[in-house]
Amino acid sequence: MILVTGAAGFIGFHLVKKLVEYNHNVVAVDNINDFYDVNLKKNRLKLLGINADDRSFKNCINENIIFYKIDLLDSISLNKIFTKHKIDLVFHLASHAGVKYSTNIPKTYLNNNIIGFINLIDAVRNFNINKFIYASSSSLYPNNIDISELNENLNLNEFKSIYAASKKTNEIIANTYSKIYDFNSIGLRFFSVYGPMGRPDMSYFIFCDSIFKKKKIKLYNSGEIYRDFTYVDDVVDFLLNLINHKEDSKYAIYNVGNSKPVKILDILNKIEKITGLSAEKIMFKKNKEDNYATCAKLDRIKSEFNYNPKWDIDSGLHSFVSWYKDYYNV
Repeated sequence: MILVTGAAGFIGFHLVKKLVEYNHNVVAVDNINDFYDVNLKKNRLKLLGINADDRSFKNCINENIIFYKIDLLDSISLNKIFTKHKIDLVFHLASHAGVKYSTNIPKTYLNNNIIGFINLIDAVRNFNINKFIYASSSSLYPNNIDISELNENLNLNEFKSIYAASKKTNEIIANTYSKIYDFNSIGLRFFSVYGPMGRPDMSYFIFCDSIFKKKKIKLYNSGEIYRDFTYVDDVVDFLLNLINHKEDSKYAIYNVGNSKPVKILDILNKIEKITGLSAEKIMFKKNKEDNYATCAKLDRIKSEFNYNPKWDIDSGLHSFVSWYKDYYNV
């Protein structure tokens, strides 16, 4: 069986959905916290056949999904899952996400992203799981003024946010655990993943939501910030490739991006064009936590997996806006 944490989250939901399509048996885990819209999380689960309000968690659609509502800080409940089910592989996608928010509630981020991570990877050790795949982040790269490609081998010692520091801590722990306890750990530095059922705190979602609700849109650094937007289907396709991949080493890190950074102002302009609606913009200075630009160097992932993102930004945004209009009935 495959265990997926963060199953009610954006990437986790899409991964579980695809795993089921490929007839994998899945143990799905999420605490369904209120960091962002709980109804969106519950509706993702409903599409998987899971009623999060039903304490029995009986799946009425997919018999090969078992869902547990638990917090990874609860190591006792977590270990019970590993005791009850024969887990072969773990996708750890649960996280307290978001760079800016981590400055305001650092302890919450450190507890969830580090202590929860330790509880899970220690269960991987105790129950002799062979492969542990986890979400890291592109946010731990340094400020990128010239919009150059960011290499996995960069020396990373200083971080602009608590969130980034927590993710680098995950990588250090995974490196140490995998080498001492002899299992494979794979860290994935995701670059601005977007698409249908996405996170409401992401810029593209905020822009679309604000346009339809006629709200003013805040643009930091006057929209002169670049992000390497990566469509969720491209990410999930790569995750599926990791399941049967034979690793050359116990510890690996991969950039998972598109390597085609887009200016945030251009993202807004594209959404305005797709919707046929205009937004009122307010210009702000750049947040101190934000990097100027992200751009993934993909040589490693292309060489080892023949990774080639299929979705361009225009097609991806059209797909997202179509979903948004249908989901929110606008």
